[in-house]
Amino acid sequence: MDNTTRTDAVLEGFRMLADALIGTADWEWVGPHMSQRMFGITRERAEGYAKAHGGVARQMQAVSR
Repeated sequence: MDNTTRTDAVLEGFRMLADALIGTADWEWVGPHMSQRMFGITRERAEGYAKAHGGVARQMQAVSR
């Protein structure tokens, strides 16, 4: 693993932590490719991914247990 990949992984971890601390992270973004999926993110972030990369941003469905 090169340093850039490690740095990207750490940055993504901090982004996820920030989303959790800032507000409700109950949105998902599903991009046009199978590998482009983000779950448990904020609405702003999901809509930003959709605008930049295509795909769909939507609020996640509650799961019944």
